[in-house]
Amino acid sequence: LLLVLVLVIGVTTFTATAAETDHANHCVCGGGCDGVGDHNCADIESWTPFSESVLEYDSGTKTYSLPTGNYYLTAKTVITGKSLTIMPGAEVTFCLHGYEMTTSSRTFKVNGTLNITDCRETGKIISNTTNAPVIYTYSGGHVNLYNGTLTGKSGVERNYGGVVALSKDAGSAASQGSSSMTMYGGTIDASKLTIVKTSSGSSGSGGAMFINGNATYPATFIQYGGTIKAAKSVESNGAAIAASAGNIIKILGESVVTSGEA
Repeated sequence: LLLVLVLVIGVTTFTATAAETDHANHCVCGGGCDGVGDHNCADIESWTPFSESVLEYDSGTKTYSLPTGNYYLTAKTVITGKSLTIMPGAEVTFCLHGYEMTTSSRTFKVNGTLNITDCRETGKIISNTTNAPVIYTYSGGHVNLYNGTLTGKSGVERNYGGVVALSKDAGSAASQGSSSMTMYGGTIDASKLTIVKTSSGSSGSGGAMFINGNATYPATFIQYGGTIKAAKSVESNGAAIAASAGNIIKILGESVVTSGEA
């Protein structure tokens, strides 16, 4: 018996046809990254099914945030009209559980700590709109990618950071900080994306990743493993990774960076 499971999270609506709850306890990495870089496995014993009910809404900032906790997908999920924000001081582990999440805006805005994993190794997060990377980390936020695929919808043109953007701020100098990401496994896939300049002629950089810190607040990216697939084409520079001056980038271990594909 095959069940088609779809969760739809819209601006004001949420529907679920069914939910799978057979998620076993596992390490934050899903069990495949023990000994990779500085990671040592230990099982997480408390997991919460992801649904709209776990989100906290701030009517003043119109922000939907995920509080500290460990969450897993129970079905194929579609999110429209909102980003999932990780607030300062929060730490969230998010297991794709083999499912696909599609979004119409930045999937995660990270100002705290976000761990992304996939215990079944077939899950994906797909951003399907212009200039909305899957991960937007800012003002001191940190992301660990252990497993799963982060990607963008085929044929969508973007101006920068097709899949992941690390930024020193969210548009305000008062909120600046050093953002970072550590990649232990998984895939950052920009191979179907086209990165173009804006109408004013700026950007056009960073097919898979755009790293935008500075000398005062450098952004840090460390890759111990996993694969980065460069953009199909980039109008300016950095089909795989584009970075401003003053950032820290280390590609180590069994990391793979590939060229873009047609």
